Amino acid sequence: MQRNRPLIYAVGLLGLLGATLEEAHAKQAAAGGAKAPSQTNKGNMALGMRDASAELRNWQPVVVERNKKSRTLPVEKKGQSSLESLRQQTRQFSGSLRLNSDVGEGRFEPPGLYEFSTFVNQSGKNLGKEEELEKLRVSTIASIEKILKQPTSASQRVDLLLRLAELHSERHKYFLQKEMTAYELAHDRWTKNNRAAAEPKFVQVQSLNSVNMAVQILRSVVNQYPNHPRTQDALYHLGFLLTEMKSDSAALYFQRLIDRFPKSNFIADAHLALGEFYFSRNRFNEALANYQKVLSFRNSRSYPYAVYKLGWTFFNVRGNEEETAKNLQKSLTAFKLLVKYADDMSGKNRMSELRKDALRDMVLVYSELGNTADAESYFKSVEEPELYVTLLERLAWLHADAGRNREAVEIYGRLVAEYPRNPKNIQFMMRLAAIHEREQRRDQLIESLEMAAQAVHPSSEWMQAQKSAEARENAKRVFIKE
Repeated sequence: MQRNRPLIYAVGLLGLLGATLEEAHAKQAAAGGAKAPSQTNKGNMALGMRDASAELRNWQPVVVERNKKSRTLPVEKKGQSSLESLRQQTRQFSGSLRLNSDVGEGRFEPPGLYEFSTFVNQSGKNLGKEEELEKLRVSTIASIEKILKQPTSASQRVDLLLRLAELHSERHKYFLQKEMTAYELAHDRWTKNNRAAAEPKFVQVQSLNSVNMAVQILRSVVNQYPNHPRTQDALYHLGFLLTEMKSDSAALYFQRLIDRFPKSNFIADAHLALGEFYFSRNRFNEALANYQKVLSFRNSRSYPYAVYKLGWTFFNVRGNEEETAKNLQKSLTAFKLLVKYADDMSGKNRMSELRKDALRDMVLVYSELGNTADAESYFKSVEEPELYVTLLERLAWLHADAGRNREAVEIYGRLVAEYPRNPKNIQFMMRLAAIHEREQRRDQLIESLEMAAQAVHPSSEWMQAQKSAEARENAKRVFIKE
């Protein structure tokens, strides 16, 4: 017993340090100010959503293998990715309208591993206290390393190693944020200095050292304790870190977790991570199968993101015209299911953001389906006028970008008519004028310009409704410039 006293004391000290660290995290989360759940859409989830979830679980892409090709994932074409080509077309169209606005700021490519990592790891931390947390991490690491040099049981050792890996992973995020900040500052200075010297590079040293330490520790747990109950923790977190590092070996650890620990609490997360792994490599069949397996875990944190990515998976599978239309409808169903789910979970901040993403991304689906009436009806049912305007504006912009000018004109006209005091109406009118000019419709061009001229008159209803003097002046400048 006497020999074990230093170990008992050290474990007690480690527990105290760990509790202090957890308490600091808890205080930070509390300081973030949790929002009260909305009462608008509370209650049980609708039967329609359960039905949609069951359908999504069994759906397959309607396309034979030989017809498969990615719609939005970056594919090199003539030295330029399809994504960059799309962005270039976007810039060209914006230039043709001679207007600068935020309408093009939506997503044009599928969310990737960074978005997945961000969604799973959201914790509401206050970055202002990270220096204090870093000191606690360093002291805790030192204590664990000291304990590990003493004789310990297998269970104690696994627990200590997992905690050590977790701390190194947290340090990775801490250093990565500092390295990104340093790069941004250096780039800003370089830009302000007229780009005189060589462009700064993003340098990772400490963050890579930390994540490599975490990976090394987790691998040791997996290899030395393959049958320990907590090895499932090591397998998941090892796979996740390797996913963030874009390593092909990540899938091996997730699959090993699923095969060896079928009742693990990490099963849903592992299937989601595998879905992300295959999706990022254009292997949509494997991605679809893993996302669909997550749908069996409705209470899992991975469930909403899996539904969201099902929308993107079906959107990215293209066949002939009929096959593509069916897949687009399935994509739409997935995005709508996510919105309903998020409405039921309206008190969750990350669900609110994911809901916005689903609505914004849904515009891409509607633009390809070309059914403007259904889009308007659905977005209006959301009962958020400001969001309704934003989504329809984006839809009109996408229609115009694709040369569907009739649909674009119809939407811009409807927005101006339904919301006569909207601050962006002058921009809408000028976009209408630009489209009419491009199509050489002289009468409609004159009509749009006259409508804009009346709106910017000091005594107009629109001008009187603009409370901001800056907004009124900006509107005049836009009109005069055009």
